[in-house]
Amino acid sequence: TLQPTVTNYRRWGQAVEDIVGDLHARPAPKARKIAVIGQGLGASVALLAGSHKLAVGAIAEWSGLLPNQFFSQVQNLPPLLILHGEQDKQVPIVNARQLVRLCELKDFTCEAGMYPDEGHYFSSKATEAANQRVLTFFRTYLWASLPTKAE
Repeated sequence: TLQPTVTNYRRWGQAVEDIVGDLHARPAPKARKIAVIGQGLGASVALLAGSHKLAVGAIAEWSGLLPNQFFSQVQNLPPLLILHGEQDKQVPIVNARQLVRLCELKDFTCEAGMYPDEGHYFSSKATEAANQRVLTFFRTYLWASLPTKAE
């Protein structure tokens, strides 16, 4: 099913880990860097996979959450960007704040952008600002040669 159960989260997280593993196994320049970005449920799956030493350089999560069942199992997180609307009714802002606090407690690299007037899905203006923030974040932690403006 597509229900966000513990079993399904594990399966989905494993699928992300398998994809990243496959990307690393392919012939490529040594400078290959992989990032994961997700929105909503996709962000939650990215967080779960990232918390198990996923071999990526950074994660940007948008309106997601790390399910409570997995909080105590977090081993590691790559540099993390959290984007969340304070008016989100699907995934309340408290989830983003908990994740920020977890990062502080475990000394993980974490940036957060909380958008006071936004819900689960952002307005065009906020989406543009958030996209710029993602580019800046990835440029900082992965690719100094990324374009300076989203197109």
